[in-house]
Amino acid sequence: MLVARFSEKCSPFGQPLCGQLRLYPERWDGRPIALSGDDAHHWWPIAPLARAEVELDQPALTFKGQAYLDANHGREPLEAGFQRWSWARLSAGDRAMIVYDAHTRGGARRTLVRRYDASGLQELSPALLRPTQLGLSGWRLPQELLVDPGTEVQVERSLEDTPFYARTSLQATVGGVRGSGVQETLSLDRFEQRWVQALLGFRTRRAR
Repeated sequence: MLVARFSEKCSPFGQPLCGQLRLYPERWDGRPIALSGDDAHHWWPIAPLARAEVELDQPALTFKGQAYLDANHGREPLEAGFQRWSWARLSAGDRAMIVYDAHTRGGARRTLVRRYDASGLQELSPALLRPTQLGLSGWRLPQELLVDPGTEVQVERSLEDTPFYARTSLQATVGGVRGSGVQETLSLDRFEQRWVQALLGFRTRRAR
């Protein structure tokens, strides 16, 4: 079990947000994965399937549901190694699908498709999937997801919308599993632009 305690202030008036989160992993992935050929960047889907319980003191609120935990680390900034990536995690009962589609500065493409269930981890071939356009974010970021051919993606709502990053709630079919989850788009080309760097000191509101 992982316990995280937090005490934050929210915009626009500094309202307190205090409490703790308990995360209970149901599936483990035991090793980090190299995302780039030079071994400079790694991603680790630590708990692809998990449960979370959140207890807030301010405001007084509790809720629980499915969860996911991963981590990234490397020996250089992300923008030095990547142009962009698309990532998604979908779940259906005791199964989870993860799709990671990263484009490096050197022009290489690193695509990972992983299915987790009671039998463990199964690596799937990216060649079995086809790209589906999800449309543009509010900041005009192109959003894309690799899914099973002939299937539809149901976009539910925008969860976060910034000049270089977007997160979307959706339903899709990957590896024969129809699940619900989130997709994220990260543009490091956009992140490096001066006008975006000037905005980094400001927090962006979550999409409604």
